[in-house]
Amino acid sequence: MNAITFLAIRLLPILFGAILITAPAHAASVKVEILFMNHGPMQPVIKQIKDVLRQFPDAVQVFWHDVETADGADFMKRMGIKGHIPLMIFVDGSTTQEVGGKSINFTGFPNGAGPFMFQGAWGMQDLEAVLQSKTGKR
Repeated sequence: MNAITFLAIRLLPILFGAILITAPAHAASVKVEILFMNHGPMQPVIKQIKDVLRQFPDAVQVFWHDVETADGADFMKRMGIKGHIPLMIFVDGSTTQEVGGKSINFTGFPNGAGPFMFQGAWGMQDLEAVLQSKTGKR
């Protein structure tokens, strides 16, 4: 074995490893989990969320959890959630995300939608901004 072959055999695995490490994260690495009540007042909001998510078809993995199903109950238990929660959006495991220097909590109806007492302080533009930031898509 000559020196060039020896170096090629030794360096190729290192080069492939470096490529894998420095390559951009797989586009579908952003995980969005949505806990929701599948009730009438929530339907327009769910449609709006789906419209936002459609902008990131290959970049976001989406999991829906209806609170009134066994899956929803399991999700709530796993996440330590109790009470009457109409909507929570977890992006990479957290409902709180930074948007334009502000901390946004994706809990409750978006601002201006649904019953006032269940409105959160977030909007679809905030969800879109978070997903754009996390996926690198504009």
